[in-house]
Amino acid sequence: MLALLSRWLHIFLSWWYFFLCTSFPEMAKPEPIRRAQAELPQMDPREFEKHFTPRYNPWEQRLCVCPDGDFFGAIRAGRLTVVTDRVERFTEGGVELVGGGEIAADLVITATGWRMPCDPNEFLASGMVVRVDGEVVDFGARVMYRGILFDRVPNFGWVMGYLNASWTLKSDLVCEYFCNLVQEMDRGGFVKAVPATDHEAMRTEGILSNVFNSGFVQRSERWMPRQGTRAPWRVNQNYLKDLYLLWWRPVRDGELLLE
Repeated sequence: MLALLSRWLHIFLSWWYFFLCTSFPEMAKPEPIRRAQAELPQMDPREFEKHFTPRYNPWEQRLCVCPDGDFFGAIRAGRLTVVTDRVERFTEGGVELVGGGEIAADLVITATGWRMPCDPNEFLASGMVVRVDGEVVDFGARVMYRGILFDRVPNFGWVMGYLNASWTLKSDLVCEYFCNLVQEMDRGGFVKAVPATDHEAMRTEGILSNVFNSGFVQRSERWMPRQGTRAPWRVNQNYLKDLYLLWWRPVRDGELLLE
């Protein structure tokens, strides 16, 4: 019982904080900054503002959490230095910055400016080419159904977790739904399950465009699947909504064709 209560408490708290950040960003933004300041009392205020007050609101881009404070401890101990700037170019000895100066480096881990290496013929850079009736599927033009299946693509599902909570929280729901779908097909003697929608008439948007404004999301939007404006064509970042959509909503909902 305690484990169950703890599970639901963490689910609720993560949902509540995401809701607070996205609905009332000006109210939510000062708290993580205040906590970071408390960890770095000796840092010059101008330096702190430069490095730890981002131009975007919480959860407009990924929110990094350091529960044990080891990151801040390394800064206080002088083992780690933070530099906030844009990269001008790579040099023989490291990285040259737009603001001037150069960071010497033996090893550079690239993250900023990352571009998803998508081939339009591949399924999300997986190296896998999906064909229906001999034609290559362009997933950037397909709408997701229940956040799992794709319109006009039979018997094909994608496991995608949450970006604002535990990834496996949704992965578990996705796998259970897919097992229920297979069992429903077995009971009815069906061999094909395909979501059907009037794709051209439905207003759509990227599956991440309503969550993040990160550069890598914007650059890869052309290759990412689409989502609609209503269930079950909406990709949720909400466990309670998905609990209904994937557990309680009947498999046969009038928008999934079984043949």
